[in-house]
Amino acid sequence: MDSRWKAADRRPEVSVWCGPQFGWIDLDPTNALLVEDDHIVIAIGRDYADVSPVDAVILGAGKQQRAASVDVKPVG
Repeated sequence: MDSRWKAADRRPEVSVWCGPQFGWIDLDPTNALLVEDDHIVIAIGRDYADVSPVDAVILGAGKQQRAASVDVKPVG
């Protein structure tokens, strides 16, 4: 497994405007990388509160568990 995926949980990315010649450049500061085709944008916001994947309140007792998975297929 590529070592950068170890930090994939809620990994921030930054978009920087670099003028009309280069446009927007996307950076992955956690792994010191330029964002390429192997990054998938799932939300855009000014901070984590804007893009939190779950926004809810659970009231109740007992054990709780959460799981998620994603399948990605190339298009074209």
